[in-house]
Amino acid sequence: KEATAGKDVYLTIDVELTKRVYDLLERNLAETLESYMSPVPVNDEIVITPDEICFALINNNMIDIDKIASSGTESASAVQSVFAAHKQNAYAMLEADLKGGIPYEQHDEQMKAYLKLTRRNLIDSKILASDKISLSDELHKNWNAGKLTFREYLEGAISRQWVNIFNLDLPSEYSTSQEVLDSLINEAMGIMKDSADFDKLIYEYLIKNGLVSQRDICLILMEQGAVKYTEEEYANIYNGGSVYDFLKRKIHNRDITPAQLALDPCSGSCVLENPNTGEILALVSYPSYDINYFSGSINSEYYQKLLDDKSTPLVNRATQTKIAPGSTFKPLIAVAGLAEGVIASQIPIECDGIFDRITPNIKCHVYPREHGELDTVNALFNSCNEYFCEIGYRLCITPDGTLNYNYGLERIKHYTELLGLSTKSGIQISETIPHPSDFNAVATSIGQGTNAYTTLNLARYISTVANSGTVYNSTIVSRTSNSDGSDVKIVDPSIANKLEVDGAIWDTVHEGMEMVVNEGVMDTLTKNLPATVYGKSGTAQEDQTRADHACYVMFTTDKDDNPEIVSTVMIPYGYAATHAGIMTYYALAAYYGTEIPDSVYFDENTGITVNGD
Repeated sequence: KEATAGKDVYLTIDVELTKRVYDLLERNLAETLESYMSPVPVNDEIVITPDEICFALINNNMIDIDKIASSGTESASAVQSVFAAHKQNAYAMLEADLKGGIPYEQHDEQMKAYLKLTRRNLIDSKILASDKISLSDELHKNWNAGKLTFREYLEGAISRQWVNIFNLDLPSEYSTSQEVLDSLINEAMGIMKDSADFDKLIYEYLIKNGLVSQRDICLILMEQGAVKYTEEEYANIYNGGSVYDFLKRKIHNRDITPAQLALDPCSGSCVLENPNTGEILALVSYPSYDINYFSGSINSEYYQKLLDDKSTPLVNRATQTKIAPGSTFKPLIAVAGLAEGVIASQIPIECDGIFDRITPNIKCHVYPREHGELDTVNALFNSCNEYFCEIGYRLCITPDGTLNYNYGLERIKHYTELLGLSTKSGIQISETIPHPSDFNAVATSIGQGTNAYTTLNLARYISTVANSGTVYNSTIVSRTSNSDGSDVKIVDPSIANKLEVDGAIWDTVHEGMEMVVNEGVMDTLTKNLPATVYGKSGTAQEDQTRADHACYVMFTTDKDDNPEIVSTVMIPYGYAATHAGIMTYYALAAYYGTEIPDSVYFDENTGITVNGD
């Protein structure tokens, strides 16, 4: 059938606003990276050192390690000489261990990393069949516990038929177990010899142990033309100038971008939504990619580069990345608690710093201090964990007075649906399914449990809060028409449902969210916006070895208290919610056309610093 012209589609997306927000999001991530840079490691703190940055330049391919071997400059030659010697040694040590080494747990960190990579390579090459490996098998358990040598693990894998022998170069189809083992080890070593990940691991430990200098890495970065630089900068590093200052300046100027480093944080998303219609004005995901490379045909080289990029630019984080909302969930719990009658807004609840009615206990963020007696407004302002845990606990009390945590989970889930948080937004592009928590009703009430939502989900939910109960379906389409301009069809706002509760409940929640912004740290920035600003911060820990996720939600009203715009931000591994709050402000300032300071930094001890003040 002959192709015919389709409909012209007009979007709600403001292109210039989206570009501005994308640029500001990159800037915000760079400012966050700068805030956590340290010349040296700091005990019990997650910081970003020059060593980590230097390795990141290699790990995410900003520095081409193949070019190091061929460039012939003084710095490259020195680095290549050290690398070649250590690779030969690492390869020999690995081969010796595979043929009869010591249990995994007895190895140092470096050799453990080599062995883990060897096993992963065998799985990726489909020599070890991941679908056959039994997680309940004693062999798998003992390997995870570090009790086995790698040879013992491979021998066990062969006997359990976890090895695809047809992917090995065997002398015959009736090979012995020893022959299979020998072939398996040879295959593993062959893969490692050509593995770029193995080379990168070697570089990681060479940098960490000071055998490859930060100076040489920075010189190579400039020599390869991977970063803008001046002759003075090159001479300064060559003559022993501060690598820390050089890297910090390059990150500040975004000559080295967060996406290029792929360190935490390197990604984020921001959504601007009209709370009166559900129209999306900006749907920003960082990092992104150049769609022009996919116009007409796919540029395979560019596509492979995107696939190899550790910052995963192909993921639309605004609609696909789900993380726990943290305390941005608390306005919803306040609505639920007030609507269900388990709390009253003016009757205080005592916070003594720890909620101990369940095991394990849940500490308030001020522990070992306490908030004392709080009403709902002040509980929102102070983001008191104990107050909202108490609401979650009371929601678990059934009509006959018994405690039932599943009952509480269902009641909370009901409100996530009523406020449009845990249902799909209705947007006209692919979006992931939101996940209301199905575990630990009390932890769920402070945005933990198994809650997982996208930035778009948060925008829809906060739009519902802003307009006092109307859930709009999100849309990026404003109208359609034929190619000649005829048959224009306007996409009218679509209401999914309305939450009918006492207006005083919305007044209470709004008052608390207004205090969060106007009596909190964000007022330094938001006081310059031509609107009243309401907000809520949220952090969530997923991995104790990495920074917390950072979330922030805001909405504004005009002088007549009519809702105007919603801004929501999620920054995976963004350290502190205030960093996301700064970005949420940036987006609102871009929307209103308000001047934005040249630099904004946040420190947990000193607060927000604007333009170096």
